[in-house]
Amino acid sequence: MTLRIYATTHSITPFTESSLIGDFIQNISRIYNENKIDIRLYMPKYGFISDRKYILREVIRLKEIPVFYKNEEIIPSVKSAFIPDTRVQVYFLVYPEFYKKTPKNLPDTGSTIQYELWDTCTVLFNQTSILTLEYLYWQPDIMLCFNAESALTPFLLKTKYSEKEWYKPTKPVLVLSNDSEFKALSPDVIKDYNIPDSDDDLTEPVGLLKSAIRHSKGVILLNNGNDSMINTLFEDKSVKKLLEQKGEQYLKHSIENPDENTWNETSKQIYHFLETI
Repeated sequence: MTLRIYATTHSITPFTESSLIGDFIQNISRIYNENKIDIRLYMPKYGFISDRKYILREVIRLKEIPVFYKNEEIIPSVKSAFIPDTRVQVYFLVYPEFYKKTPKNLPDTGSTIQYELWDTCTVLFNQTSILTLEYLYWQPDIMLCFNAESALTPFLLKTKYSEKEWYKPTKPVLVLSNDSEFKALSPDVIKDYNIPDSDDDLTEPVGLLKSAIRHSKGVILLNNGNDSMINTLFEDKSVKKLLEQKGEQYLKHSIENPDENTWNETSKQIYHFLETI
């Protein structure tokens, strides 16, 4: 049976500047799509992403996706487009109040969104990435959750949305890249969104990472040979123990000097890993 794969991320080339994750998603998504594998992507609609250039279209059933925030409902929406020169569908979270027009890279953060809103945007992104599936009437087999920006999703699937039958077939898989900073959530933001209590401290990077590992069916670490930004977290004894417990459900994959052959081989290895978890 061919897997249905859903990838939620803050970076996809060419919508954002080239990066390990952005290039990885662009290339393996294209290869999967060409091989008739159903893969769909989800990312924020930043202010610098042009609706006209990338032909973003409204999706009627995704025009209103209510989310609880600060004791009331806010109503983001989702638009749809394709990675240029492919048929890979990308869904864009639209909520201009949070995702305002910003530089592609902010000093010291490497983030494409306002630093002071990082965790506010991140929780909204995680919740809508899940809710969008029900509005789409689509049930993926695998949900790839990339780095800190999607690290809350496995926990939400196993807690807040655990009673929803629609999400039960979907297995969350955490994907980490060694070039990405792993941040955490503030207590106020956790309260603002009424996030369930966790045994892990989601307000600390190591706690959010442990929660994501614990509630993911599998973990993939992408390494491009550069100095790792998450080395310190991986040295934590409790993180090491959780990764050891994953056994064959933990995959380390090296991506150095990528070319077409590298991406083809990478896509095969990743797909085989996802088939076996």
